[in-house]
Amino acid sequence: MQALGYVLFARILFATLVLDQISSQAIERRVETVDLTEARQSLTRTTIEAKMLPGTTESNGIAAFAGARYGIFLTPNLFIGGGGYAGRLLGSGAGAGSVGFGGLFFGAELPLTAGLSIEASSLFGGGGANYHSASSGATMNSSFVIEPSMSVLAKLGKGVRVGGQISYVSFSTIPQISGWSASVVVDLRRFNLSVPE
Repeated sequence: MQALGYVLFARILFATLVLDQISSQAIERRVETVDLTEARQSLTRTTIEAKMLPGTTESNGIAAFAGARYGIFLTPNLFIGGGGYAGRLLGSGAGAGSVGFGGLFFGAELPLTAGLSIEASSLFGGGGANYHSASSGATMNSSFVIEPSMSVLAKLGKGVRVGGQISYVSFSTIPQISGWSASVVVDLRRFNLSVPE
């Protein structure tokens, strides 16, 4: 039994030394040998939003959302991506319940200065709500959703922008909770460079 332990220990030690030797001789890719003429560049963005929808009808208070979007720039100005939001109807009496939506979006950004830009985008997708209406009682509905929006973003630091957004959230089959919204936006951008192997 003791001999078996020695054998196992010897094998583990041998494997460790061999792997260490192999890793120490690994060929490192030198920057000066990379062909940048074939490199692919991309700029991605992750946007975090806190959204308030005070324009809902039937005096049902406000809707509060939290959500995020992820997109990629196709050109220096045009971008596409997808996102989603979840929230609550915070009113009382005539309005209460949960609501959410998400979909694909596309848009364009127009730089005004080195640190300030405006952008317009539209989201197309679907959503639903568990909604209590004063006229029809409790209702659970799904709906097609369109959200055109306009944003103003200021550069806060490297790859970080903050700003505000105005949009109109339209639920095609739930007009009771459609309305104008205002959002606080944090936009995180990342530049990516990939080279052929």
